[in-house]
Amino acid sequence: MDAGLDAALVFREWKGRIGQVVGEHYQADTAATEAEHLLVVHCPGLLELDLSFPPLAELTALAPRWRILWARSDAVARRLEQPAAAPSQAAELAYRWTLHRAVHRVTAAARALRRGNVWKAILQMDELRRFALQLACLELRGDTHVDAHTDALPPQVLGAFSASLPPSPDVDSVRRSLEACVEQLLAHTAALDRRYGVGHSRSLEPLLSEHLRGAGLA
Repeated sequence: MDAGLDAALVFREWKGRIGQVVGEHYQADTAATEAEHLLVVHCPGLLELDLSFPPLAELTALAPRWRILWARSDAVARRLEQPAAAPSQAAELAYRWTLHRAVHRVTAAARALRRGNVWKAILQMDELRRFALQLACLELRGDTHVDAHTDALPPQVLGAFSASLPPSPDVDSVRRSLEACVEQLLAHTAALDRRYGVGHSRSLEPLLSEHLRGAGLA
């Protein structure tokens, strides 16, 4: 949004009138709908529209192949041509937050197994696997965009992650899959630690090993 315009006000206006523009649709609000002024609209013909309304000062290009389809002035082009601020710091922050979320899922899955809640453990592991794959993408592809990069990860990486998919919902299979997922989490954490000069994996390995033992793994 140009300087002087209220991005939140424009967002709310478009949210109310989007049906007049696209016709039949389903509007899927997400956690980012209000916080990021993001509209996700599903239309007939397998079409999905993601519409964002950021203030001009906060506009950034997430990929190098951006294009401007229409603009009233050159303000957007000039803004997007500016180099991204401190990309290494942003990547390290993404690493730290993704790792924290993954660790929480390990402890939650292990606790569920200790209590005999196998399906709860499976649900926690599904989220854990995604976070671990985000770290693999950050290490090997440069960012955490797991939906864009996972299928392009090396076959040996995906092969190792395949062991984190429980073949059946019995407790022994889920335990082994949790162990495999933690192994991948620690492997990619160690690699990212070296990249960013931090030491998360050193303190994590004994902590997560204790949780695995508590879940019934030797």
